[in-house]
Order: sequence, then C-alpha cells, then structure tokens
Amino acid sequence: MWVAIIIILLTFLFWFLGHEGIVKLNKQRPKLNSKKLPPISVIIPAYKSEKTIEQTLKSVKELDYPKKEIIVINDSDDRTPQIAKSYGAKIIQNKKRMGKSVSLDMATEKAKNEILLFLDSDTVVEKEGLKKTIPWFSKPNIAAVMPTFVAKNNKGIAKLVSIENTFIQSHLRTHMYLGSLISFRGCCFAMRKSVIQKMGGWGRILTEDNEMGARIAKSDHVIQWEPKVIARTEEPETREELKKQKIRWGAGSAYTFFRHRKYYRKSPQFLMYFLPYIILGFLVAVLVLWHLYLFASTLSIIPILNLIIELVIITIATYIHVIILIYSERGSVNPLLLVKYILYYTPLVTLFYFKGFVKGVRSKKNKKDELDLTLW
Repeated sequence: MWVAIIIILLTFLFWFLGHEGIVKLNKQRPKLNSKKLPPISVIIPAYKSEKTIEQTLKSVKELDYPKKEIIVINDSDDRTPQIAKSYGAKIIQNKKRMGKSVSLDMATEKAKNEILLFLDSDTVVEKEGLKKTIPWFSKPNIAAVMPTFVAKNNKGIAKLVSIENTFIQSHLRTHMYLGSLISFRGCCFAMRKSVIQKMGGWGRILTEDNEMGARIAKSDHVIQWEPKVIARTEEPETREELKKQKIRWGAGSAYTFFRHRKYYRKSPQFLMYFLPYIILGFLVAVLVLWHLYLFASTLSIIPILNLIIELVIITIATYIHVIILIYSERGSVNPLLLVKYILYYTPLVTLFYFKGFVKGVRSKKNKKDELDLTLW
C-alpha cells in the first residue's frame, strides 16, 4: 500500500512542478522580430533514406522562413543525393559509412550560418516551426531548442511509443521549472554552431544528442523546450525495431553516464526523473521477494494472495500516475492502450534499455570503439 501512496504523491508533485514549469516558460518566451530573422542552415543526416527523405525535404521547403540553406550528408549508396538535389540541397556524399556523429561534424563545418536546424531524414517539422524556434536564440544563454515530438506513423507498437513520448514530455515541464533540459532528442533540434564548436564538436559518439546535451548542461548554456513546435518522426512499429533502438540508446546512455556521472549525481533534473522510478522499482522487487519468502517459509497461500492484491493496487496507482501526467500534456488516451503500455511496453523497454546499458558498460570496459555501427 505504501508503494502506491508514494506513486500518488509523486504524481501530484510532478504535476504541480510541471504546471509551474509551463507558466515559467510562457512568461519567458520571447516575441518574434520578423525584421531580424537570422539565416539558418538545415542539416539532414541520411542513411538508407531514399524512401523517407523526400517528405522531410518537402517540409523544409515549405517552412515559412526566408533565409535557409539545406545540407544533406549521405552515409549510404542510394538515390538520396538525386532526391536532395531536386530540392536544392547541398550534398555531402561519404565514400564509406562514417556514422551519424561524424557526419554531423562534417556538415556542421560546411554550414554557413550560426543557427543550425538538425533534422533526421524521416522527420518533418510544421510550417511555422522555425518562426516559433528562432526567437529563443535572442537570449545569449540559449544553446539549443527542442520541439515536441509526435509519432508520424500509427501502426503496431508505434502507438505505445507515442504514449512514452507524451509521458517523457510531461517531465520536460518539470525540467523547464528547473531552468533547462539536460538532453534533447536528435531527430529535430536547433542549435548554435558556435556552441557545437565550443563543446569540441560531436566526436565519435554512439548517442550524440544525449552526449552533447550533457556537455551543454554542464556549461552556462540552456537547452530550451518549445512545446508549441511540433516535429513528426517515424517511430518503431515492430518489437525488433524497438529492441534495436532501445538497446542502442541504452548502450549510448552507459557511455554518457560514466563520462558525466559527477554532473548527473548533482543534477536535479536527472535525479528527479530517474531516481524516484529506480527506487520504486527496487521497492516493488523487495515486496515481491518478501512475499515469496513468506510463501516458501510458511507454505501458506495467503502471502501470494496478499502479493497479488499489492500488485493490483500498485498497478492502479501507476495507471493514475501515467494518465494524469499524460493528460496534462495531450489530454485523453485510450484506456486499454494505457494498460498495455503499463503492463507490457514499460517492462519490455526497461529490459531493452538494461541490455543496452550492460552492453555499453562491457564495451567501455573492453575499450571497444563507441561508435558501433552494427547497432543501427
């Protein structure tokens, strides 16, 4: 029962801080000066992207923004360069596969402008997206701006990924209350070129967005979330696609965590997002083991019945926790889909992340190249 009470208390704490975070964000949001729009460079890293990149390029062309160059850096041998040229993009064609972080360094170096919009080749941004993003860069401490992410596809497991995205974004409200994000998702974000150079570039990194976010957060700069900008991106539709993505993210998180562990230990954003759920997971594990011990030592069915009741109560509390935080971000959600998210998707993703994290720890211990291209 006490685990469920902790979950409910956390729910209202996160909701309150999130509400205050949005109030703070809305007060700080600068107005657009249409007479002083800086030129921007759009950088699109591509790998086997000939089936998706045209939609991305079309969304870039349709952006209501007058001054922009488009750079596509292609990491595979396909029709991507021909498609990109038809939209007026500059092409960087790698002779061999370099990996995303190395490609980003190459494209960043070639970009003419200070403000860079990075966009994955399966992601589209709304027409007014840049005009809602650029005003934040009038504040000199803003290093990067990240939008709200919505699943472009709605098949299979992507429906559950969409719930995860919304749940994560509900916590970004709390991060804004605390002053800055500590990471950003790499499929769409805007960033200052000078900050990238100051941070030493992207490097040979597995999860370059997570790593760069940590470096920025340790500096005097801010990563801003702009919830009014919507980016639509392709999410995994099958269990295998999800597994590959989450294992890669888990491995990259291991590298990033150990590089910046001293910072993370002191970061209120990191501790508030991860520590409560880690503690709750530990408490649930202890609860299960304790009741199993009682069952084994007494051979009575009562401990098992009590355990089932406790787990049902915890599941109901978790349902309330998730639905309240999701409602604050996007409103209603299919109740049955939410049950599937809690009972199936969350344990599955936790398992994949854990496998990836262990893989990253082992690779680091064995001094393997971090940029493992087999994980894509």
